[in-house]
Amino acid sequence: MTERTFSSNELSQSTPTSSDSGPAPGVPNDQANAATDSRAADVASRMLEHDAAAIAQRPSPSSTRYESLDFWRGAACLMLVVFHGSFYADSSFELQDRSTWSAGSLAIRIIRLLWIGVPIFFVISGYCIAASVDSLRRKPRPIGNFFTRRFRRIYPPLWIACLLAIAFWWTMGYFPVIAEHCQQSPDMARMPWTAWIGNFLAAESWLPALTGRTDAEYLLRNTWTLCYEEQFYLIAGLALAVWPRGFFTLCGAVTLGTLAARHAGRADLLHVGGWFFDGHWLLFACGVLAFHAVNHSKTSGKALAIAQLTCGLVYGAIDRFAVNTRAERHLNDYIVTACGFAIALILFRRWDARFASIALLRPVTACGKISYSLYLTHFPVVVCASCYLGWLGITDDAWVAFAVIPATTLVSLPGAWLFHHSVEKRFMNPPAEHGLRIVGNHRGGETTALTALTAPAVPRDRSLFEPPARPQVPVGSRT
Repeated sequence: MTERTFSSNELSQSTPTSSDSGPAPGVPNDQANAATDSRAADVASRMLEHDAAAIAQRPSPSSTRYESLDFWRGAACLMLVVFHGSFYADSSFELQDRSTWSAGSLAIRIIRLLWIGVPIFFVISGYCIAASVDSLRRKPRPIGNFFTRRFRRIYPPLWIACLLAIAFWWTMGYFPVIAEHCQQSPDMARMPWTAWIGNFLAAESWLPALTGRTDAEYLLRNTWTLCYEEQFYLIAGLALAVWPRGFFTLCGAVTLGTLAARHAGRADLLHVGGWFFDGHWLLFACGVLAFHAVNHSKTSGKALAIAQLTCGLVYGAIDRFAVNTRAERHLNDYIVTACGFAIALILFRRWDARFASIALLRPVTACGKISYSLYLTHFPVVVCASCYLGWLGITDDAWVAFAVIPATTLVSLPGAWLFHHSVEKRFMNPPAEHGLRIVGNHRGGETTALTALTAPAVPRDRSLFEPPARPQVPVGSRT
């Protein structure tokens, strides 16, 4: 659409020039100012009406916001909180032995499958980071903005959580029951200095391979997932720096390289343990592919993405029976779950807003909004409480499933809420504001051209005056 431009004659007839700086002979000052303001306001009004009409006719890009991601993030986090509360249960269920079948044993059996929260988390991270990169690559200084936002969002809360964990585990050392029986407590007295660095940098999954240590040692054992998250952020940022317009193509290339590296590691041709190319990149790639399919693909592109994810699901299911180690089988379970969840994100996008508006889901959605705080704070509280109750003899599956786990989950929520509002919230990245602010100020009952363009008030209906919105990053993310 060709926008109209105002000629210099129109402007000169309606706006004051240097020769108009004083009143015309025989015309009082008030009348001259009123006439000048009236002409200027008329020009401003015509310009605003024309711009509003032109902007209103421009097609608005579809929003990248996935409303229900906060719910799924909260659900995934609560899955892991519940899973961590089951460590000291008897786990007596055996499929072949009907004498072990009971409500409690079946409940624990199901709870032990809630590790699916991990691949769901990784898929959501892949979707959100793809949305962030897709938005930032259209702005100035995308690389600096990306890494600054990631650093600010992740590391300060992690450092404070590590300090709190040190104080917590040091205090628990004075309780012999926890010190002797809690299998998840770290041995801080024997942790090498490189392990301390690895924990504070979220690098402990891969740092032992560079420092000659055999095993990773975590202050918070669940933070192994954050080590993979940080590697994903690094690769995503580098892809943004190398080829912003080809970000999704580069992610596809990294995915193929990861598959090759994973199988090379099995043949002892490459050490991949703890690195993203051990196969964990594939989980994030599912989220990136889901974002591209939902926001940049037509029907055929969505069908192709679903076909690719289906191939990944089949690969994980078949490869599960081709590996010998428990870790490799479990990673294949992650791949199957991630591909299935990514397919669901694509298929159910049209019902996203309706699903997110269901009132019964709001408590879980609220947990999703504080999920990073819940992730950082729940683990020592849940495992220590479960350990102590187990030491008291409360290990029966029914008691653990229907009493211990609900209690430890509820106990972990206030601490997460407090951490979110006192720590994490201070480092959350504010959403960017877009749009032209069209305003008005009055002098003597009339709006002048100058105040119409520069005054600080915003009209009630901004949609007519704002340019098309840029893609937004889904809210609530560690992003």
